Amino acid sequence: MAWRNGGLVLLSLLAGITGALVVTEKTPPRYEATATVLVTGGAVSGEQLYVSNTTQNLMPTIARLAESGKVAEATAETMGLPTRQVVRHIRADTQEGVQILALTADAPTADKAAAIANATAQVLLPRVGWIRHDGTGSVSAELLDRATAPSRPVSPKPLLNGLLGALLGSLVGVGLTRLRALTDDKVRGVDDLREATGAPVLGSIPYDAKVPRNPLIVHSPQGAWSEAFVRLRTHLECVEINSPPRLIAITSPVANEGKSNIACNLAIAMARGGRSVLLVEADLRRPRSGQYLGLRDAEGLTTVLSGRARLEEVVQQFGEGGPMILPAGPLPPHPSELLASGRCKELLSRLREYYDVVLLDLPPLLPYADAGVLAGLADGTLLVARCPKTRARHLHQSLEALTALNARFLGCVLNAAPSQSNGYGYRTDLTVSAAGLLPPPATLSGRRTGSQVGSR
Repeated sequence: MAWRNGGLVLLSLLAGITGALVVTEKTPPRYEATATVLVTGGAVSGEQLYVSNTTQNLMPTIARLAESGKVAEATAETMGLPTRQVVRHIRADTQEGVQILALTADAPTADKAAAIANATAQVLLPRVGWIRHDGTGSVSAELLDRATAPSRPVSPKPLLNGLLGALLGSLVGVGLTRLRALTDDKVRGVDDLREATGAPVLGSIPYDAKVPRNPLIVHSPQGAWSEAFVRLRTHLECVEINSPPRLIAITSPVANEGKSNIACNLAIAMARGGRSVLLVEADLRRPRSGQYLGLRDAEGLTTVLSGRARLEEVVQQFGEGGPMILPAGPLPPHPSELLASGRCKELLSRLREYYDVVLLDLPPLLPYADAGVLAGLADGTLLVARCPKTRARHLHQSLEALTALNARFLGCVLNAAPSQSNGYGYRTDLTVSAAGLLPPPATLSGRRTGSQVGSR
C-alpha cells in the first residue's frame, strides 16, 4: 500500500510540474520598466532641497494622477498607440517619507515597456504643476531616471511556476491518497487482511499466472505456490494441538475469490500428509471443485441427501493416495433447505467419524444463506480473501455473520498474494522443495470407492 500511495504522490507531483511547464510555455511574456520622478514643493538651491511637509502628503494624489485615464490617453496619443495598450498598464508607487514617484509600465516587449514608462513620465511632469499646496505654493516634478529596457520578463517565471506546480501536485497526491484510504478498502496484502479481520492469517497463497490453466498443485509440484499449501496445512494442524478441527468449512465473502481452488489444493496437501481426507463440494450454487479435479458429478451430495443414492456409491478418489471427493451432484432448486435438513446434519456427523479431516467447499458467505447453515455445523471456518479483490467491509460483514451463527472462526487465507520476502533470507517466488505434495497422478480416477468410505 505504501508504494502505491508513494507512486500516486509521485505521479501527481510530475503532473503538477508538467502542467506548470505547459502553462509557462503558453503564457505570453510580460516585461516591466520603471522611470522615476522627483517631486518638489518649494525652491531648489544648489544641492539643498527645501521641502514642505505638505508635499509629502500630496504624493498619493500625484500617484493617482499618474495612473489616471487622462494621463494614459495623453501618453497613448503621444506614442501613437491605442489607449487600451496604456491604460491599466502603468503603476505609480510611492514610499513614505520619500518624494520620489516610481512609474512602472508593463508590455509584451522590453522596449515597449521602457517607452511607455518614459512617455508617461513626460506627460505627467507638467501636470504635477497643476497641484498647489499651502494655499499658494506650487509643486514641481522632474525626471530623475529614465526607464531602460529590461533584460528578462517578469512573467512567466518558470522556476517559481515549477515549484508551485510541484507543491500543488504534491498536495493533490496526498489528498488523493487520503481519499483512496477512505474509499478503497481492498485487501492488498497480509497486513491488510490481518488488520481488517483481527484474526490470524493461516496461509498466503502467492499469485501464479499459470493457475487458471493448471489450478492444482499436482501440476506444479515445486515452487512457492505448492509450498504455500504445505504451510497452510501445517498451520491448520496447529490451530489446536489437543483438539484440531476435523470438519472445516471453507468459504469467502463473495464470489470469484478462489475458495474452491483453495479447498481442492488443501485437500491434496492434507492427503499427502498422511491423513484420510474428504472434500465435500457443498457449493450448490456454482460448484467448481469437481471441475478442477476432473471428476464426474452426475451423482453426489444432492443425490445422497435426497435419498436417491448411498454415500459409498458416489464418493470418488482423486489419484492414487489422494483425497476422497463428494461432488455436488445435480443442483437443487432450493439449496438452503436441502443443506439445513436433518439428513445433512446426520451425514456430516457420519463423515466426521469416517475421516480424519472433512473439508466443506461452501458457497460465498454474503450472497447466500447456504454457507451460514453449514458453517454453524462445522468445527471451524476458514475465510478466503483474494488480493486485491476482497474488500475490508465484506470481511467485516462475513465475521459478523459467522458470529451471529455461533460459528467458530479459524482464520483467513490470502489468495493471489503478491510475492514478498518471508523474513528468513528467501523469497516466496523462488523454487523450493515441495516435499509432502501429491505427485501427478497417471489418471484422474473416476472409479467408485465405496469400500474406502469407512477406512482411515
